Amino acid sequence: MKKRLCIGVHSPSVVLRELLNSLGVWYQEISSFEDLESHYSAIIIENDSHFSPEQLQNIDRYKANHGAILQIATKSQILTSKLTQRFVKRIWNTESHPLFHHIPYMDVYQTVALCSNSDLFGGLIHFEEPNVGFIGIDASNIEYTAQSTRKYFSSHIEPNPDELVANLSLGVLQDIVYRCLLQLHLNQDLPLVTKWTSPSTKPYFGFRIDSDFGTKEKLDELYHLLKAEKIKGTWFLHVKQHEEYLDHLKSYENQELAFHGYEHGTSSSPAKTSINLNRGMDVLSDHGIKPNGYCAPYGIWNQAMWDTIKDFDLHYLSDFSISYDALPHTLSIEKREFLQIPIHPICTGSLSRKRYSSSMMEEYFLNYAEQQIGLQKPLMLYHHPMQKGLEALKSIFKWVNEKKLPSLSFSEITSFCQERASLSFEAYLHNGALTISTQSDSKFLFGVQSKVDSILVMPQTKQQHSTESGELITLSTQKAFTEQQLSKLKGNRLALLKTSIIDWKNRERL
Repeated sequence: MKKRLCIGVHSPSVVLRELLNSLGVWYQEISSFEDLESHYSAIIIENDSHFSPEQLQNIDRYKANHGAILQIATKSQILTSKLTQRFVKRIWNTESHPLFHHIPYMDVYQTVALCSNSDLFGGLIHFEEPNVGFIGIDASNIEYTAQSTRKYFSSHIEPNPDELVANLSLGVLQDIVYRCLLQLHLNQDLPLVTKWTSPSTKPYFGFRIDSDFGTKEKLDELYHLLKAEKIKGTWFLHVKQHEEYLDHLKSYENQELAFHGYEHGTSSSPAKTSINLNRGMDVLSDHGIKPNGYCAPYGIWNQAMWDTIKDFDLHYLSDFSISYDALPHTLSIEKREFLQIPIHPICTGSLSRKRYSSSMMEEYFLNYAEQQIGLQKPLMLYHHPMQKGLEALKSIFKWVNEKKLPSLSFSEITSFCQERASLSFEAYLHNGALTISTQSDSKFLFGVQSKVDSILVMPQTKQQHSTESGELITLSTQKAFTEQQLSKLKGNRLALLKTSIIDWKNRERL
C-alpha cells in the first residue's frame, strides 16, 4: 500500500506552524476526520476541548487502527494518564531515552502539564502507547517577546559562562517536537522526511560580528583574519562609531554589512528608539549601504523595539533574547515577517570575563562545534572586535574549513531559509521505495531518518532510499556533559543576579 508521509494538524497555533516550518516537515491542515489513517503518517493535536463527539470518535478509531498521534497541550481528552499542571522554569531530563538523553534540560518559564506515568523530562514528554505521544506545553502561550533571563551555559571548563537570553530554550523545543515525531514514525517502521536544514550535506557556519565601539584598526584586524580563512562575516554596525570610515568598510570582500543602531544604546521609549534607528539607516543610506538585517544593542528587545522595527525595510533579525541555539524561524510582527537567525550567545568576551585563556576559549568553542555538527545543526557564533580571542577564533575558522562546512552570510542564510520555506514537497513510501517529489526540479536536499543514530541526506528521488541514493550521516547519540558538569548550572544564582545588575548599570541609554 502507498503510504503518505504527511503530518496532519488541526487548527494549528502560529507557534506550531513556525515550529513545523523550521523543522521542514510535510504537513497539512486536517479538513476531515474521516479516514485519517490513509491520509497521514501522524497527526498533531493541540487543544482538543473543542472537538465534537464525532471528531473524538474518529480520533479514537484512528488511534485503535495504530494511527500515530502527537498531542502538544496542557489538557487532554486523548490520554488516559493523569496530568498535573504547574508553572516551571527549567525541567531536567533524568531518563535515559535513546532519542532524548543528549538533551539535559529544557527552559520553559510557563505552566506545563506533567504526566504521572513518565519520567521523561519529569513527565513533560510521555509516550502512552507506541502510537501516542504527548508534550505538555501550550504552544499558543509561547511569546517571543517574553522577558529574558541570565543563564549559565555548560562548559567542560570551570567556571561556566553566562549570558542574558530568552526564557524559552526554543532550540530544545524544536528538537523535542522533531524527536517525538521521529519516534512515532519509527514505531510504524516509517521514515521521517524533512527538508534539509543546509544547502549542502554539511551544516552551514555563520559568523556574526557586533562592531560595538570597535576601532578601525580592530575591525581591519578581524577582517584580515576572515579573509585569510575565507570566512564570510556579517557585520552589525554601530554606525556612529564608524561614521567617518563607512566607505572603507564597504571595501571588505565577501563580507556583509548589517545594522546595529546609530547609538549603541537602549530605551523603553518608542520615539527615542525610532530616532536611533532612523538616524542610523539614513547614515548608512548616504554611504550606499542597504542592510538586510538588524540586531539590537545588548540584545535588549522591549515593546519599543517591537513597535518600531516593523517600519523598516529589513528581512532578518538576530538576537538571543528572542531565541538562541535554534534553527532559524519566522517572526510575525503585525503584518510584517522577519527571519530570526539564532546564534550561540557565548562569545570570547563572555569567556574572558570568566578568565578563560585563549586555549580554554578554543576548547570551549571546539566542544560546542562538535556537539552541533554531531547533531547536524548549524554552527552560529559571534564576536566583538574589541574583545580578546582572535587566536581561538582562528582555530575555529580552520576547523570549519577542515570540516568543509559552507560559510554563509546572514543574507545568504535568509535567502536559503526563505526558499526552503516556500518549497512544497510530497513523500510516499510504497513497497519499500521512497518517492520525494516537488512541483519543479529542486536543488534542495531532504533528510530521511529511519534510525536513531543516522540520517540519509538525499535529493528528490523516485528510487528506494538507500546509501546509494544519498549520503548516510552518523548522528551523535552521546551526552555532551557529565552529571557533575551539569550540576554546576544549578548553583550560585546570586552571582547571576549580581552580574545582571552590573550589566544593567553599564548599559548606554538613548
